[in-house]
Amino acid sequence: MKGPIRVWIACGALTATALGLYLVRSKHEQSSNLYVDSRRCQSCHPAIHRSYQQVGMARGFAPTNPASLVESQFVHATSSRHYQVVRREGVVFQRRFEPGTKGEETNAFELKATHVVGSGNHARTYLHRSEAGEFTELPLTWYSQENRWAMSPGFDITTPQDFSRIVDDRCLFCHNGYPDANGNLAQGIDCQRCHGPGSSHVALASSGNAKKAEILAAIVNPAKLNPERQLDVCMQCHLETTSRELPSMIRRFDRSAYSFRPGEPLGDYAVQFEDPTSKRFEIVNQAYRLRQSACFLKSLGKLTCISCHNPHRHGSAAAEYNAKCTTCHSTVAAAGHLDLQKADCISCHMVKRRAEDAVHVVMTDHWIQRKPVKEDSKPQLGQPAIYYPTDLPDLDRDLYLGAALITRGQNVRQGIEMIERRRRADTPPKAIAVLGEGYLAERNSAKAIDFFRQSLARDPAQPKARYNLGEALVAAGMNVEARAEYEQALLLRPLFPEAEYALANLLRRLGDRSNAMAHYLSAIRIRPNYAEAHNNLGSLYADDAKLPESRRALEEALRINPALTDAHVNLARVLAAQHQLQDAIDQIRRAIALDPAHAIARYNLALLLQETGSIPAAIAEYHRALTIQPGFVEAHLSLGQLLGDAGQLDAAMAEFREVLRLRPDHTGARQALEMAAEMKRGGR
Repeated sequence: MKGPIRVWIACGALTATALGLYLVRSKHEQSSNLYVDSRRCQSCHPAIHRSYQQVGMARGFAPTNPASLVESQFVHATSSRHYQVVRREGVVFQRRFEPGTKGEETNAFELKATHVVGSGNHARTYLHRSEAGEFTELPLTWYSQENRWAMSPGFDITTPQDFSRIVDDRCLFCHNGYPDANGNLAQGIDCQRCHGPGSSHVALASSGNAKKAEILAAIVNPAKLNPERQLDVCMQCHLETTSRELPSMIRRFDRSAYSFRPGEPLGDYAVQFEDPTSKRFEIVNQAYRLRQSACFLKSLGKLTCISCHNPHRHGSAAAEYNAKCTTCHSTVAAAGHLDLQKADCISCHMVKRRAEDAVHVVMTDHWIQRKPVKEDSKPQLGQPAIYYPTDLPDLDRDLYLGAALITRGQNVRQGIEMIERRRRADTPPKAIAVLGEGYLAERNSAKAIDFFRQSLARDPAQPKARYNLGEALVAAGMNVEARAEYEQALLLRPLFPEAEYALANLLRRLGDRSNAMAHYLSAIRIRPNYAEAHNNLGSLYADDAKLPESRRALEEALRINPALTDAHVNLARVLAAQHQLQDAIDQIRRAIALDPAHAIARYNLALLLQETGSIPAAIAEYHRALTIQPGFVEAHLSLGQLLGDAGQLDAAMAEFREVLRLRPDHTGARQALEMAAEMKRGGR
């Protein structure tokens, strides 16, 4: 893994939900009113509790129920990979393999489906939770409307991520209640996600001597909030402008993931972005679409989600929705409308459409339109623009838009300039760290180091910034200092596989092979499906001539991610050392199929072809490697030697001269050139 980490992962140990208070995580949560287990709400609100269990939000996240799953086999035509959902001894697994040349299974891998995301009204996506508490999204989703398994959203590509997509805290934030003080997960969106922390309310209601007004005042009732704050409660999860990498949202620099409180402005928690040129219909942009509706705009903000939806119960009949519409549209004069007693306003003006980011799901489009038309989706993202809050001060506008441009990676220079011109003594430390990420992306390690250090001087407890400072120091050749920063990052966040991996890579370069191996193994212990760590561990074993151990590690890397090009290249190296040359060639050809511009793979293929006597093919591969990487010294030298052996002395001498041009002190090339010249003078 190279470059700055920009998306954080929830890595804490997660166990079963238990009764108790929820964790205070930031200054925004420093209050005597804390979260409690939502089951304590049932005794006073039994009817609401019963009806809410049928609402999709209540079933948004849960441990997997093996009995409810349909076992299946599925062939993904785009990737030619085969998938299975199997149940063994009461445990559900998702499994993948690729068909080999002789019909055998290759690169077979599976993970236990420990948790499910989604109510099942439209779909259920399955997750695997590792022993370290990290979640991985699994490749198959059950699509209820089609009654079948298919690829999870984002996986329907030539090389699916399969078992490598780590679930970040934003996904959990919008599918679940908040973790408790011990890191235990809730099961679905609970009462307090909309009503706020309940400990004071529960304590007063249980005391027996508190007044009703006092009890009610101790909890947030969204219906009593002004329309803007009402909508903010829903928009904390339903405002996603796009699921593509815009980004659609950046949390405020001083806010933690689980610090939003119902009743506060959503803009105090996060800044939302949109692509104004795109009108894609996606699976969780209900509020975004609603806010584009004439009904919403003409209501001057009074129309909110709960104007039509009762969040405590599932769905409504057409007549009930019609009644909501006719509160504003009491007469319908336009021709073609049915009798309002028989009409279904929603079916015509809020049509059901297939979501562009989840093509197997049909959802209600919340953009209320007189005559809905199909919009063209735009494959390319335009420039991100700040969408919400609309009244963001210019200072914050530049800081957050700059951060979005850096995070997206396509307008890094503009993002740097925006943050630079707004940088002041009181600029948040995390904004300064984002500036460091921008300079690191531009390969300006000196400035990246400076800004990461500035950020850490004001807030030393930033494991992400420590890691990124380590990356910048490595780029600057300051290896001793980089090691210290990686180690500090691991002290701050012990379950940090990227830092373990980066430290292992650095130690390997420094020649500390034993400690490098220990840190690769630590990264794998935290994240067993860390294909890159398995690959580099296998390469380290190969360097030590531990071929069986190397082969096992590399084959595991490819079982996890068959599209990991470097693992194919490294496995070919090991197979060649074990004298399995044809298998080695097969692996190299697989690497080249994945990445035709991989110069090292081309070079290794040339060596293998040369070894097996395929000289013209070997020469062609050397030339291809050099077309990709003209300064590839070893390829010039090997090609020259092969051409010399084939009697093409002028061509061989040209290659040796190129080596000496690139590396004037190359003794081997000088000797080879002299030998070739002598052979030519001798008429040989």
